[in-house]
Amino acid sequence: MRILKNTLLAGLMLLFSCMKGEAQSGAKNTFSEFPKYTVFSAGDDNVNSYRIPSLLIVKDGSLLVFCEARRESWQDKSRTDVVVKRSTDNGQTWSVMQDLTKGITGAYMDPTPILDSSTGRVFLFTTFWPVDDHSGAGNRAILITSDDNGQTWSTPADVTASLMPDGRYIYGFGPGAGLQMVGEKYKGRLILPARISDMERKTAHDVAIFSDNHGETWTVGENGDTDNEFQIAESPNGVLVYNARVSGARMVAYSKDGGMTWSKAMKESALPGVSKGCQASVLGENANLYFSGIKGIPETPQYDERAGLTLYKSCNGGRTWNDGLLLCDKASGYSCMALLPDERMAIIFETADTQSFTRKSLPNIKPLKRPADWMKLDLILVPIINL
Repeated sequence: MRILKNTLLAGLMLLFSCMKGEAQSGAKNTFSEFPKYTVFSAGDDNVNSYRIPSLLIVKDGSLLVFCEARRESWQDKSRTDVVVKRSTDNGQTWSVMQDLTKGITGAYMDPTPILDSSTGRVFLFTTFWPVDDHSGAGNRAILITSDDNGQTWSTPADVTASLMPDGRYIYGFGPGAGLQMVGEKYKGRLILPARISDMERKTAHDVAIFSDNHGETWTVGENGDTDNEFQIAESPNGVLVYNARVSGARMVAYSKDGGMTWSKAMKESALPGVSKGCQASVLGENANLYFSGIKGIPETPQYDERAGLTLYKSCNGGRTWNDGLLLCDKASGYSCMALLPDERMAIIFETADTQSFTRKSLPNIKPLKRPADWMKLDLILVPIINL
């Protein structure tokens, strides 16, 4: 009888842990317990700012963190390269920074990697924005690869024509990471989230670009309803879900045909969305779905709304969500997740030691000068049993 009672209690605890909470304010707060390591910090290596992080665990277990190195300014589309650091001890120590693009002008933005677990090849996609044209018409889709777990990298290759043979324009990948499907019907398919426009550049859409032959050729799926930064996950096996940024909310859509078509995008009221929007990360494991995003705080004259990185879990593929686990009560922004073999969630995210990030500007005032250490990219490791 005692064994039966204990089994029933354990089952009820698991059920309640996966039920949607009554309010986001009920999120658990144990972030101080988890290991955290700084990977990049504004001002390091004579780089003004590091932003837009992405995380990938490669075939030998190494962690790769990619990001934008904004050389001279924190502003979007200023001179920017894509850089990477590698860790072989789950984030405790990191290699020196590698510059993968070595640009002289223009901006390489939104690094989005994918691992092909069959071949071990890492595909890193980025979009190049010319310095004198920010309309999107001159953008180029760039691919860089590694076949030795991120130790060395190919020369950047312009793959615009092969990715978008119908003449559409690339506005960006992800940002975050792509994935390789594990469900039987589309097993091995590489999925690349991308934001592309029509040939007249009148409308942009979120789409999945996919490959069934280890990246030799790629197919552009049909348009989703949204047109902003988004991530794709597989959960449960064979069903893709995308989670997109919009002002004040998150939008989700599903695909049962491997990313070729998407359901109508719907607002997900259980997940937080700040007023001006912010990128977030979604990751699937069997029927479990994980989401890392910011809850936000009220803006002040000095600080913006980006704060409160929180990790949420769904045990049923996104139909319901728990209350979440607060990981950082200070400045927080873009994030990207990967699951370690020891059942810990690794999350790279933008952060700072201030209540939130110093604002870009004030009304009727030129952009503010941000301090050298205004943003850093930290890696936090969270046992998923805590969720």
